[in-house]
Amino acid sequence: MATQAAGLVLDLDGTLYRGDAPLWAYALAMAEMAEPQAGRRLVERARAFLADTRTLAPFRDPWAAMSALGAEAGLDWPSRDRAFLAVRDRICRGELAVEVPAGVRELLRDLDPRVRVAVLTNSDEASARRLLAYLGLGRWAGHVEGAVRKPAGFAPAAVRQLGAATGRAVSVGDNHANDVLPARAMGMRTVHVRLAGAEGGQADLTVSRLEEAVPWLRRVLASLAAGEGEGEAAVPAAGG
Repeated sequence: MATQAAGLVLDLDGTLYRGDAPLWAYALAMAEMAEPQAGRRLVERARAFLADTRTLAPFRDPWAAMSALGAEAGLDWPSRDRAFLAVRDRICRGELAVEVPAGVRELLRDLDPRVRVAVLTNSDEASARRLLAYLGLGRWAGHVEGAVRKPAGFAPAAVRQLGAATGRAVSVGDNHANDVLPARAMGMRTVHVRLAGAEGGQADLTVSRLEEAVPWLRRVLASLAAGEGEGEAAVPAAGG
């Protein structure tokens, strides 16, 4: 791998795209697998969550919240994972509406070529690559690693993907425990895309929507790629 001046680590689900339709489909798919009474309860709680994310606080991110509902309904991890992959397939077939945050494609397109972009996800790598292509991000976020097992697997995956650039990198994600804490421990700058009610904590920048972070990311990544000191000063984490 060629030496890179800087790096950008991105989470996928809940970070590079958003939408209630996939979350609702995930809940319904799990409910069909559960016992009838447990399935009905899952649907009720999922509906309340989508109406007000604070109803399931504390949780780490929306997908983790839905998975937790599946676990409460008695579904094991393989069953929940099958439901999740089925939802990904439906997204890629255009059946479920999703939105890429404004400015993200342009941010990745315009990055200094010395910035290596890596997408680290706990889910299946093949379906992650297919989803990135569907979202129009595959060309710009081509270094993908699946089954990372964050948070413990974050550091080794980041080293594999970024090499020496880990010391001059930014990590962006919606799960503080998975995407922010291990990155901070490695000396990375961090952006937490925090949904209302989700668990939070310290980050260089905390936003409710990823597009709010795009101008900051442009400045910091340009500075890191140019080798200009430590990049922009940290921004206090909102609510954190």
